[in-house]
Amino acid sequence: MDTQGIAIGPGTHAYVGMSKINYQNEIPPWGNCEEKKLNHYDTYTLTGCLLECRAHWVETMCNCTAMELPGNMDICDPQTVVDCVTSVYNLIIRGRLPCKCPTPCEISTYGKSVSYAGWPNPGAAMSPSLIEKLGQDEFLRRNYCAFDVFYKSLNSKTVTQKRAMTEEDLLSAIGGSLGLFIGASIITLAEIAEYLITRPFKFLLKKK
Repeated sequence: MDTQGIAIGPGTHAYVGMSKINYQNEIPPWGNCEEKKLNHYDTYTLTGCLLECRAHWVETMCNCTAMELPGNMDICDPQTVVDCVTSVYNLIIRGRLPCKCPTPCEISTYGKSVSYAGWPNPGAAMSPSLIEKLGQDEFLRRNYCAFDVFYKSLNSKTVTQKRAMTEEDLLSAIGGSLGLFIGASIITLAEIAEYLITRPFKFLLKKK
């Protein structure tokens, strides 16, 4: 909830629009992305890595697992959360306990836009079936909510990180510069190479 969640209060009808964005980062040495194997998640994500890092430090320093974190140890009791887990979280936030979580090479995020309306509306509040099953209008407002999740558009956006110059771009730039300044081309280089290779043989034949 503290990383990617949306809070929806009772007595509201929430409309959640989703949009997908894909990020493709360059591999080293052109980029800084890296894939790590996680213990509790099949796919590497930055959020999953940070959660596992928190769980590691909590288990190391408190000998238990916080309820909201992945782990195999016993759940921390409320007193341990107050005395130990909270202080561990503060140390992680301040950078005193390091978490090595590199940027993934491929990652998908989901943008969210939320709009709210009051619920229940007068028609739903006066419905005999709802009143019979759930109680009065005030009970519905205090204890229930409704929400719809949908795609804002039926397409996705991809953001690709590109290196400043590829091998093909480098060769093309060198060839263009040679052709512009000294009139050289691939044929000219081939002729020079042919001359350097055949000259020793011509010299030996002439001497013989």
